[in-house]
Amino acid sequence: MAGTFYNNTKVDGEFWTETDVELVEDGFDRLEAMMPTNIVNETAGAVFISTTDTQTLTNKTLTSPTITGTVGGSVEFANPVTADGIPIGTGGAGGIAIGTDALSSAGALAYSNIAIGTNSLDSLTTGDENVVIGVNAAAVMTYSGGCVAVGHNAMQHATVPNGDVAIGYRCLRSSDGDHNTAVGYISLLANTTGTYNTAIGANAGSDITAGSKNTILGCFTGNVVGVLDIRTSDNYIVLSDGDGNPEMYWDGSAWTAKGALTVEGNLTSTGTGTFSGGLQLGGATAANNLDDYEDGTWTPVINGSSSNPTFSTAIASYTKVGRQVTCDIQMIFSTAGSGTYLLLNSSLPFTPSLLGAVIGTAGVFDDGTAWYAASTYNDATQQLIVIGSAGTTFSSTSPFTVVSGDALHMSFTYFV
Repeated sequence: MAGTFYNNTKVDGEFWTETDVELVEDGFDRLEAMMPTNIVNETAGAVFISTTDTQTLTNKTLTSPTITGTVGGSVEFANPVTADGIPIGTGGAGGIAIGTDALSSAGALAYSNIAIGTNSLDSLTTGDENVVIGVNAAAVMTYSGGCVAVGHNAMQHATVPNGDVAIGYRCLRSSDGDHNTAVGYISLLANTTGTYNTAIGANAGSDITAGSKNTILGCFTGNVVGVLDIRTSDNYIVLSDGDGNPEMYWDGSAWTAKGALTVEGNLTSTGTGTFSGGLQLGGATAANNLDDYEDGTWTPVINGSSSNPTFSTAIASYTKVGRQVTCDIQMIFSTAGSGTYLLLNSSLPFTPSLLGAVIGTAGVFDDGTAWYAASTYNDATQQLIVIGSAGTTFSSTSPFTVVSGDALHMSFTYFV
């Protein structure tokens, strides 16, 4: 150090030693290093930059860099790198780029983007607020806003998507559709134009190419041959197992589920429920299975033992619950025919399981005169209509002579 800043006597009267001199000189050297001159300590420790000077650090490896004091000028880093030699850049206005060629094409129209990884957002020229982490992630994207891509090759070949989220290896690799969310290994891999899809799980939706507004949870690729194919379909919701089989799905109008469905609590539906395999009530055995409900109309055939009557009105309905069938009939005579009236079993809506088992009530109406209570009984081929307790069968002449306008009403139940 030039010049002498001491004499040989200390303040306390002691003499200076050689060590004392070295300590004082070292102190002046340190002070000089911190003064506003073009001094930069470029070692692997702290970097001291003056408060007014502009300093350029070219290809320096900096570990724990610090700036002391209040910087009144500017600090410029030319081709800076991390401690591991990874390039650091800005990538447009307000951007952060870490990695070789990360955000390398960004200009004034690309701002607030973050790219970490070799070639990440390499081609972006216009777009904002994208976050991309991974080698080759969104590498050819040229125009985009609000996308998130995390993972090796995530959104690698997408060019102009907006609002997409891809987390996982090769997720949304070629998609230019907007507002898709893919989470998991190669999820939505093949999507090109589909929008508003959500796929969560390894391989989830990986075969979908153009379908939109689909939601997949699990490993369903979008196509199981002979089961479900939604590669170009819209508005599906699919819950699948770890092998990619759809266990439950909504096709836009109805739910389809495999296997048993257990519901704890109340189940309320304002629509129609379809149970093709039956409905078990009060238990889970065959005895608890209600496998059919049906109602409708049918055409009864009533013959006379000698000649057949005709009817101006014939109304017949039935309700079937499980094995039980209930029938109602209203017939108004046009001509009486002759002989005993018989309802043929062959005209019933369902074949009875037991002979003699179709039993019910009936009434015959002598138009303008009287009403007669009756019952019905089934034999091998037909039902007899029995009037009152006397057991008289209903005929064209008993209990009255049948004419046009007279009526017959029947209600009976049987099992199939």
